[in-house]
Amino acid sequence: MSPGLLLLLGSAVLVAFGLCCTFVHRARSRYEHIPGPPRPSFLLGHLPYFWKKDEACGRVLQDVFLDWAKKYGPVVRVNVFHKTSVIVTSPESVKKFLMSTKYNKDSKMYHAIQTVFGERLFGQGLVSECDYERWHKQRRVMDLAFSRSSLVSLMETFNEKAEQLVEILEAKADGQTPVSMQEMLTCTTMDILAKAAFGMETGMLLGAQKPLSGKVKLILEGITASRNTLAKVGKDWVQRRREALKRGEDVPADILTQILKAEEGAQDDEVLLDNFVTFFIAGHETSANHLAFTVMELSRQPEILASRFPAAKTEGERCKEPGTRLPLLGLLGLDMAVPGCLKPVVLNLPNAATL
Repeated sequence: MSPGLLLLLGSAVLVAFGLCCTFVHRARSRYEHIPGPPRPSFLLGHLPYFWKKDEACGRVLQDVFLDWAKKYGPVVRVNVFHKTSVIVTSPESVKKFLMSTKYNKDSKMYHAIQTVFGERLFGQGLVSECDYERWHKQRRVMDLAFSRSSLVSLMETFNEKAEQLVEILEAKADGQTPVSMQEMLTCTTMDILAKAAFGMETGMLLGAQKPLSGKVKLILEGITASRNTLAKVGKDWVQRRREALKRGEDVPADILTQILKAEEGAQDDEVLLDNFVTFFIAGHETSANHLAFTVMELSRQPEILASRFPAAKTEGERCKEPGTRLPLLGLLGLDMAVPGCLKPVVLNLPNAATL
């Protein structure tokens, strides 16, 4: 190859690199006023930080974000190549972004969970729908199902499963038996959600082997087979409920009934199944994690428990406040109060939204 051609190729590479750097700089320049950690690499941005996160035992990516929020404030800029993301940890700001219609969902990110490995996962359900009009149509139907009167009618289910959880925990509270509260709360929320939303008895707390019980966990291990099985269970259940309504039979006053009554033939069955899958995967997981965080924070901050329930000092003592049947337990030295102590505990948890 002649020296002239090599010089030409080298010049072309330098020009392309220069244009790339210029593009990256211009793309980032609009957000440089937002505080953030120094970039280890101009082109890679903060990506090297993410690679190093595993060097500290037990740390995950969110631990890195939390460290930055503590150091740089409630709004932190993160750069990866030409992309800029903003981490918001202020509760007021998170609420504003989530509630405002001016800030749309990132279609690329949400499309990634609509279909995984060529198979439908969340589809166009409430979590993953990016089109505001279609999302709002679904939300209006859900608002009816989550109205105060509807939720009050479901209190019996909430209390029944809570009492069931208490009985199981009391049997294990011998001071020696280790108990995974995350697992127990996951089973509880799954049982509550299945019965309150779809009138289904999953029996996860009792260890019953029901067709639905293992699907949510397996869906993260084998997307195709497990999602299809979960959707098939939902399709059969929805069809049976729809036929029962047409025959005028007495049916549970759950969320599924509210949705089917509100649809008036206009509800897309695929979207209905998408929301079935969304409820079981996203719905129960967020509730279970919230309760697990509450239990963890109560163990760290016993003064909150004492200030809310000063009489709750002994193991097995129940809360008798009006409207609250969820109990207090001295379990393995860990007092629980839900939902009475929920609000002050939540205020101590890190809130975050990545935009």
